[in-house]
Amino acid sequence: LAGIALAATAVWSGQAAAQAAPVDINFGYTTADHVTLYVAQDLGLFEKAGLKPKFFTFQSGAPLLAGLKSESLDVVTAGLGLAFALGQKIPLSVIYVNSNDATGEGLVVARNSPIKSYRDIGPSHKVGAASGTCAQVALNLMAKKNGVDFAKMNVVNLPAPLLRNAFLSNSIDAGIAWSPYTAALDAEGFKVVSWDPEYTPGGVCPRMTAMRPAFAKAHPEAGLRLLQVDAAASAAVAKNPQLAVDALVKRLGLTPEVAKAT
Repeated sequence: LAGIALAATAVWSGQAAAQAAPVDINFGYTTADHVTLYVAQDLGLFEKAGLKPKFFTFQSGAPLLAGLKSESLDVVTAGLGLAFALGQKIPLSVIYVNSNDATGEGLVVARNSPIKSYRDIGPSHKVGAASGTCAQVALNLMAKKNGVDFAKMNVVNLPAPLLRNAFLSNSIDAGIAWSPYTAALDAEGFKVVSWDPEYTPGGVCPRMTAMRPAFAKAHPEAGLRLLQVDAAASAAVAKNPQLAVDALVKRLGLTPEVAKAT
């Protein structure tokens, strides 16, 4: 409840932040539509909150885990890859949930594919799904619903940004993409035949921001400031949605139409 209240108010003392030394943060995030993160960068909200971030991008959650293991990252924003980090005994404290990515994740198929929904997916299909991500979990749940042994599925370890080229080279029959790549692929004729909530119980792809416990202990004020930054960026987008569209076009090379759809 305290976190919700802080997110709702989204205020901080600029004077107090200015008096304190800026907190250096190595901030890692996956290649996805992190709208509030991008808008916060564009508006200088991290600096206003007394933070001095250095950003690192990763194509999916799996390579991001290496940065956490080496302790070269202090704060990360990603999807279910963070759950895999906890499963690998990587110390991590989730600060807040940014959004429910299940609304933008879906099963995408090749052009003119006979696959009509996730119900048609089986061991004979080559399916692109990045390991250590929501996509891997989603495919596992699809197989379970279809009565198929996941171990027998023909899984190709591909993150969403690489699915387009894999489709064009006929390397895969289907793939699980997250936003904004679902919208981008759909715009090119690679149809989204099923969305995450169809095959998972309410969707299982939370986007979260987490911090190394050692970093949190050394900088106990950083978590609060990050939450305030995210809430302030969210409020700015609610007031002017074009900020989000421009940020996605700039960061991910999307067309304005796809960015708006995202």
